[in-house]
Amino acid sequence: MSNSSVATKPHATAVVTATGLMLSCPDATGPHGVELSNQNMIGVVIALIANAVIPLALNIQKYAHVSNTDAEGKPRRPYIQMPLWWLGISLMISGELFNLLAYGYAPTSLVAPVGAVGVFFNGIITTTCLKEPFSRQDAVGLLSIALGVVLVISSVPEVQLDLTSEVISKYILPDPKCWGYFVFVAALVPMWAIFVKPRYGHKYVLVLLTLCSLISSVTVVASRSFSSILTDVLATRDFAELASPVPFGSLVIIIVTAVWSTAYLNQAMQLFGNNEVVPVYYTTFTLASVGAGALVYSEFRCMQGFPVVIFTAGCICTFLGVHLVASAHQKHKQKTQEDFKRLMDTATMPAIQEDPTAESTARGGESGRGG
Repeated sequence: MSNSSVATKPHATAVVTATGLMLSCPDATGPHGVELSNQNMIGVVIALIANAVIPLALNIQKYAHVSNTDAEGKPRRPYIQMPLWWLGISLMISGELFNLLAYGYAPTSLVAPVGAVGVFFNGIITTTCLKEPFSRQDAVGLLSIALGVVLVISSVPEVQLDLTSEVISKYILPDPKCWGYFVFVAALVPMWAIFVKPRYGHKYVLVLLTLCSLISSVTVVASRSFSSILTDVLATRDFAELASPVPFGSLVIIIVTAVWSTAYLNQAMQLFGNNEVVPVYYTTFTLASVGAGALVYSEFRCMQGFPVVIFTAGCICTFLGVHLVASAHQKHKQKTQEDFKRLMDTATMPAIQEDPTAESTARGGESGRGG
């Protein structure tokens, strides 16, 4: 039996993986059912803070760029000289670091769907601070996001497992499901980039975002390992963990895949509107990240029966909510453009109709040619 097995708590079931790693799964038939553990609660709180800070940072940067634009649409000065822009980028980095830390306390199947609260907070910020319109569709979308996040949080039990360097190297990496996942991504990403992206990437947003989400799922897997080891080292002061190549290898993977996936995300935002990119990317990223966590860390081994239904319903609610909010803002943008075009047409048409110069000039030219 694996020497990394953990003590099974009352009302818990022991589950053994293919490599002999024993997991202690909370029993949903216990007196209180599956409850949100302290570890998961810490991860959820950190993820909520991170995804509240990130939209605030994005809107601060947006405001900095808008306030720095002159009447001709050109920047008055380089944005890196603006303290407000630096405040936004500092908050953005802080939010992403908090997201990274959240993976040290909660599984990817919990942290990734909670990211939808970023859309929720963004809707509140743009409505209250930027005075953008708030429609009934916005309200339904935000409520759907909130409901979906609550359902996901309440359905994911904690797998009683400490992801140390030893556990990862001896029991996680040798697992056939883990290798299968990495081989699948390593084979699909270059094939997709070589054969599918050049032909369909400029037509369908899903092509670029599929690449981005697959690569980002590797970032999430590495973040789960790195953050778990880091939080364990800080809690136990056992710095011998850092002698293993696992944490440093995970950090390198995080940096490389984060930069790589961001490149494809920027390509998608250049070719397609953000209101189209945001909901599709959130959906593909969540599905890829949850699937990666399930394969690499066996996160679904402890989720059976009714919690699976609740988790699926929660994901559907968050996907629907993100789509509703994004499409509502797209409708507002189209209406604004149509109103502006109608206003310009109304302003220019009377001047054209009342200006006799063009008509008299044309007549004079015709009579001159006739003579």
